[in-house]
Amino acid sequence: STQSTWGLIRELMSPSTCTKNCEGCSSEESSVVSKLSILPRVLVLHFKRFEPLFNQNNEFVALKKRRDFVKVEMLIESEPFCAREVQLPPPSPSTPQKTSSTLSCYTYELRAVVMHIGNTVMEGHYKCVVRTQDTQEWQLIDDESVRVVSQQEALEIAGTDGYLLFYTIGALLPA
Repeated sequence: STQSTWGLIRELMSPSTCTKNCEGCSSEESSVVSKLSILPRVLVLHFKRFEPLFNQNNEFVALKKRRDFVKVEMLIESEPFCAREVQLPPPSPSTPQKTSSTLSCYTYELRAVVMHIGNTVMEGHYKCVVRTQDTQEWQLIDDESVRVVSQQEALEIAGTDGYLLFYTIGALLPA
């Protein structure tokens, strides 16, 4: 089944049970809950697109490129993963802020994606898609070549080859 950025974050942040002997109460199980206590101005997500391959003797042989499609969302709502008293990032002093934003202070918006094109870690090429600050256009950047792409094309490219996704917090975007 197709994964999504939202689903992967939800899976990462969901409560889990850990088996470990507690010296204080002699319990063998503990609950692990992850919550964000400080929100970053820029949220960077890293998709692990390479997985190790081992031989029959369990010795490392190579890294295999994973091409699993991930549905990349334009917006990520972080509030469900935040601690009760989460610290929001301060406004950037160097850029004017939007006075009325349609995004909440917990919403992250996709700004850029770095992709690796190639079959192994030893070979390949890097490209990126970036949403411009002034026109909000998506641009595919490949060395000296820059071309405008649709948002849909940017998300499809990101879903197949993206491994670094950059999101900025919505209420702190420059005007």
